[in-house]
Amino acid sequence: MSLTKWGLIAGGGLLWVWIGGAGAAAGIVSPGCLSGGEAAQLADVDEALDLHLRDGRVVHLPGVAAAPGRVTDARTLLRGWLLRTPMLVRVLRSEPDRWGRTPALAFAEAGGSSPGLVSVSEALLEAGLVLARPDADIDPCWADYLSLEDEARRTGRGLWATRHMIDPQDATALQANAGALAIVEGRLARVHAGRARLYLRFSGDGGTGFAAALALPLVRRMTKGGQDPSGWVGRNLAVRGLLDDRWGWQIDVTSLQQLRLDPP
Repeated sequence: MSLTKWGLIAGGGLLWVWIGGAGAAAGIVSPGCLSGGEAAQLADVDEALDLHLRDGRVVHLPGVAAAPGRVTDARTLLRGWLLRTPMLVRVLRSEPDRWGRTPALAFAEAGGSSPGLVSVSEALLEAGLVLARPDADIDPCWADYLSLEDEARRTGRGLWATRHMIDPQDATALQANAGALAIVEGRLARVHAGRARLYLRFSGDGGTGFAAALALPLVRRMTKGGQDPSGWVGRNLAVRGLLDDRWGWQIDVTSLQQLRLDPP
């Protein structure tokens, strides 16, 4: 895989960022993902990594979430790249969200030896500066997003130089990520049904410990499609979503994008 390596000054040091390359694994727009759109110019990037355009719109990039400790690096990358090159913005929903943001994907030329449009979200994932966040709007892109996040984690880029998947038995790590987008990974111990959810638990000690709380409509869709979570006991499972501690540690799961099961 050929990558264009950018050096950006961030946080008092030199931040190396990989942009472009060959195929979807390097951020180039792939056939399975959404591409195209209208021309736009960047005015600024805020701390949520929303793109403020010169025409007054605020673009929200669905499918990625700013990672704690890496916001400055991500903003530096986006400003250094997108303020000097035109973008294409593909609006995913015409109605703004409740914060007045337009959900859209953004694309721009990588420059250098990597011709073609690059997905802005995928470039951030590849550099290890954001986490992939489940979102139905980017379902065609989700496999690419996970692949890029995996590669950044394997090579220790960005946030993955010091961060790892959260162990469901690690109370300190769970507490540190309370209320934030988290990825909890471990061996599933048991499955039990509640009144409104199916609980996937990672410890066998009654109702304590971390759980993935699957909404029953999702469970019914899974069962209809031949996926039975009760058969996952003993297998390694990663759960992604907002980590809630109000009724014990859990992540509410409403989408298959939030679950990743290792092969048996």
